[in-house]
Amino acid sequence: GLTDLAGNALALVLPTIPFTIDPNEPTIDSGGLSLVFDSVDEDGNGAPELRGGYLQDLLRGTIQPRPVTRFSAVADSSQLTVAAMGAPFGVIDPLSRFGSRLMTVWRYHDLGFPLFEEPYLNIDVEGLYWSPSIPALQFDIFPQFQIGLAHSKKLPDEFVNTMAMPPVPLTPGSGLNETFADNLAEPLDVVHPKQLGYIILPSDLQTASTGLLIEPWPLNRNVPLSQFQRWTWRDTAKTMVGGPNSSGADTFIMAALWLPPLKAFPGAYASDNVPTLALPLLMDFRAYPSDSANGLNGLLAANASVFAQPYFRAFSTGGILPTGIPKKIDPDQQTIAVGGLTGAGVPTPPLDNSFYYGQADFVVRVSQVHSIWLDLTSASNFGSAVVEPTVASQPSGTGVSVAFRGATAMAPAPTAGLDPWESGLQIDPYGNAYATIVPNTGTFTPNFVNADPSWKNTLQELNGARFVQARITMVSNAESGVSPELSALGIPFFK
Repeated sequence: GLTDLAGNALALVLPTIPFTIDPNEPTIDSGGLSLVFDSVDEDGNGAPELRGGYLQDLLRGTIQPRPVTRFSAVADSSQLTVAAMGAPFGVIDPLSRFGSRLMTVWRYHDLGFPLFEEPYLNIDVEGLYWSPSIPALQFDIFPQFQIGLAHSKKLPDEFVNTMAMPPVPLTPGSGLNETFADNLAEPLDVVHPKQLGYIILPSDLQTASTGLLIEPWPLNRNVPLSQFQRWTWRDTAKTMVGGPNSSGADTFIMAALWLPPLKAFPGAYASDNVPTLALPLLMDFRAYPSDSANGLNGLLAANASVFAQPYFRAFSTGGILPTGIPKKIDPDQQTIAVGGLTGAGVPTPPLDNSFYYGQADFVVRVSQVHSIWLDLTSASNFGSAVVEPTVASQPSGTGVSVAFRGATAMAPAPTAGLDPWESGLQIDPYGNAYATIVPNTGTFTPNFVNADPSWKNTLQELNGARFVQARITMVSNAESGVSPELSALGIPFFK
């Protein structure tokens, strides 16, 4: 009988509708594939069709994103990679009254996150904190202060090659460099505009779950939840890669220190091919020169290793020259790090291995879901995708979007058994093949349509493909906690 798009039988009996086909029209072989989410294995091949952050209601035949949850992660000696660093000390950058631009990074494992686990992918930064070097925090005002966030292009790895004589860092060039733009995998997202400024209040001093004293940066401070600025880190919808001159991911330092039950996968992603799930959180702080600021607060940092490289921060900071004349820094004019000045006016290097202690607050708001590669058995052209419920009918403040990519062939060629691209357990968080170092997974290489692996907004852009993959993005309302849902995804095709 007749059914709706989700496969439910229609209760209303419709009258017979006669139709005829024009014999002069060309023969069209048409069909469609659909996911209706009423089973974890809809095609019956013994493996799931989906990989990603989602919840599935088998009775209703729907999927929803992960629920809206909030959590914090601390970058201090409670983390194994940070504990292996030197003893913490105080630095002033970027809280200088003479102006400063500081670029610094936190890696995923510096906050205690493993490489692949879904709960720690696609997480939005809602708050940031620094740790004062002394408990006696000083009141201060910076009328102009900016914070920008991005995925870092660089993945510093301080692992030491003990086989060399004398021992040296394995990848000294894996860290940041002087040209600020070269450290970015993408343009900076300004989450705290400079005109909002920054007031440092001793009464805001808090204690993190690890006992670390922390003071909030001004991001989302004293504003209602509806006005929060958020930025998604470890975003698996972004396909750029980085990590030049690195050991790849997992980093060697993590693999050397990490202990069960957490797992490390050194070499899962190679140098210069590290995706966003392993690219560090890059924080760009800009304090603008001000006579109203006193710049007496120090921030807690540690040397990442006994060697100067790799570099974990790049900065330009003003100060007092030996002549007694102030040197002011406009951070917006700093394209290349020039370092700072000591109390005696001696220039400091623009790069070093200082690692900042602190905390980040996260919210789970965005969920990415990738399908397996769906085999249409031969080259096909496409109609418009069917999404139910429609995008327009989702709850207020939420969203669902679907992107697609296609391939004309797979290497190795399809077999009669279960191929790795046909299992959600054997694709990584980007829908790609895992590296062979990940157990129980197989490799495969799609021959992308027009040699273009990018995701498309419409199926018609994949005309000629035999294999199709979908990426579903579901965005929840971080204020109300309401989430969207999806009950059917249809892919119509003709040959």
